[in-house]
Amino acid sequence: TEGKGVTALPRNKLKKVAKTDEIKLNFQVEKILDCRSRNGFIEYLVKWLNESDVNNSWVQERHIDNVNAVQEYHRSR
Repeated sequence: TEGKGVTALPRNKLKKVAKTDEIKLNFQVEKILDCRSRNGFIEYLVKWLNESDVNNSWVQERHIDNVNAVQEYHRSR
């Protein structure tokens, strides 16, 4: 039957874990290095703040929140 064999855990044995929306990985854009069009989307090659160049990555325009970095990239072209 449904629920048979299920026992409740004592509250003092449980620990709170963060909800997914409470975990925020905040990577900051240091500089935009390049731009391309891929599958109908504009992507930027991003140099991340405090990260080595090996971690540079292509990111869709809509996922970049540093408007100044994007504007600076286009001004420098």
